[in-house]
This record gives sequence, structure tokens and C-alpha cells, in this order.
Amino acid sequence: GTSTCGKAGKSGKSGKSDSVGVEDENVDDLEDVECYEQNCTIVCDCATPSPSMVPTVVPSISPSADPTACFPYIETCVEGVGENLTVTTNFQNCDPRPEDWVGIYPCLPEGLSTYKYHPDIWLWTCYDGVCGQDDDNSQGSLLFDSDLPTYTQYGMLSYPLEPGCYVAILSRNDGISAPEYFTVVVGEEFIVQ
Repeated sequence: GTSTCGKAGKSGKSGKSDSVGVEDENVDDLEDVECYEQNCTIVCDCATPSPSMVPTVVPSISPSADPTACFPYIETCVEGVGENLTVTTNFQNCDPRPEDWVGIYPCLPEGLSTYKYHPDIWLWTCYDGVCGQDDDNSQGSLLFDSDLPTYTQYGMLSYPLEPGCYVAILSRNDGISAPEYFTVVVGEEFIVQ
């Protein structure tokens, strides 16, 4: 079936796709680089570069980030079309709240810079409803398909999504329930066919 993937991070700014073996290296300097998509992650198999006779002045590998640091992200995987459409969102939420949710929005129309409208469909991060005190919604995966919880039947929600451009947004109920909602992180745009 048709499959597209996208990932973004750090408070809604686009982040680079996960890469295995090439994050800190210049791919142009490597021989025999082969990349392919696997579970919505770009994976690259890189041959080891030939040894250089000239020593490197600058370290070739950047220092790693603080291993305890948390960076919010939302990743979207789309498969199928029409009634067989599934949209999976994988997310990390560094400051989770019980009423956090993921919405699937049409891409921003020209002239708008914020999502001041309701999503086409949404799910609580705990799927069945608002998270309880013992629920961990700091990271997870949500499946949007033809078998959604009852609460998605109310309002102006629609599924399956019509063909077009969309974006997944991890949001938070903060005050009245009207757009524009508090945005935790915005994913990359993706296409439904």
C-alpha cells in the first residue's frame, strides 16, 4: 500500500529524520551509502570510509546531547486509502498533562500562520479518554482508523480523511475548548491519497 512518513520535534519546529550511522557524519564523504524507510525512520547503511593520511583537526563526531534531556516530537505514518486508511502517530511529551491530545489538521491555508480551527479528527493521548493520575502519557502511539472511540463521533469530526495535505499536532486543553489550542509540538506535513 501507499506509505509516507514524517517527523518533527522541538516545540513544533521541523527536526531532521532519525538516521542510523550518519547523524554526525557527512554522507557525501562516505562510499556506498544506501538509505531506505523502515517503520517511518530513515535508515542508512554506510560503508566505512577509507582511512585518511591527514589527521582530522576538528573532531568528526559532535558531543552527544545530555542523555537526560527530553525533546518533544510527533511522528506520523500513513498507510492505505479510503476506508482502509490508517494514520499512526508516535509522540513524546516532556511535560504531559491528563487532557493532552493529538489532532490531525488540514495543512495551513495560505495566509494563516496558526491553526485557528478544529482538527478533522483527534484522540486523547490515553486513547479511550482523559488520562488518569496513574496513566503515563509522556510517550505513546495512537492509531487513527475506522474503529475510533465513541467521543470522536461528536462535533465536526470526520474519518477517513479526504485526500490532501495534513499535519499531526500534539495539543493541550488549556482553558476554553475552542481553537487555537495550546500546541506542544507540530509534526511535519503528510499526504493522504
